[in-house]
Amino acid sequence: CGLDSERDTEEEVENILRIVPRVLRGMPSIFYCNSLRSIAFLPKIAQLRMMLFENSDADARWWIEFALPNLVRTPSNIGDQNEGLFDERAFVVLRRLKEMGLFRKEDIHRYGLLNKLCTSGKRSFPEQRFRFLSDWNPNALRQTDADGWLPLHCAAQSTRQGFRLVFEAGICHFPNEDGIRLLFQKDNYGGTPFQLTCNWHGREKTSNAIENALVNQSDNLYDTQRVLLSAASDRTIHLDCVYFVLRREPDAIAQ
Repeated sequence: CGLDSERDTEEEVENILRIVPRVLRGMPSIFYCNSLRSIAFLPKIAQLRMMLFENSDADARWWIEFALPNLVRTPSNIGDQNEGLFDERAFVVLRRLKEMGLFRKEDIHRYGLLNKLCTSGKRSFPEQRFRFLSDWNPNALRQTDADGWLPLHCAAQSTRQGFRLVFEAGICHFPNEDGIRLLFQKDNYGGTPFQLTCNWHGREKTSNAIENALVNQSDNLYDTQRVLLSAASDRTIHLDCVYFVLRREPDAIAQ
């Protein structure tokens, strides 16, 4: 039935795996069981795998390549009511893997972890994991996937709270220009996070969420003139950006 952190201990798991180490080979099977209760054992399993098999760095990395995407995705089989609890437990595991040196800053970009995370969660956004990843590697907020989607594109179809958190992170880490531009950056098909969110949550609710986020991050939001000039000349930025800034600051056109 899999491991259960409410029943099993790390000492018991280590003793069993030292007796029968062959079960450590292959993919981390805890993701095929009750991941909510078994996920806490992943750092110990990773540590034992390296110790017992004297894994090379390349082999250890192969194993973690499978684990990391599963740690940022919220499993569909845990139930909506447990999404917040899984976020908390997965965050602790990610932090431990970082401390062990198995999870590196560049992994966030290499495996597109922020995009994967921002598509997770039906009723609650994985806030703890998001803050951990985005604070550690803010540049991942500007990373696009094969479809040209930013994490903000992905969050647009999540909860309104999730969209607002990702947007706030963008304007916080990239003030003056880039943060606000992310809202209007086109994907490979011309769609923007702003358009997607309006379609998903409605224009009024989307506008309110954006305005509240801007109010909360009132200092150094963006350089109006720089944003207007770059948005008007950059083909990757939708002209909605120009309209948005001018509606907020109509006097800017006279400057």
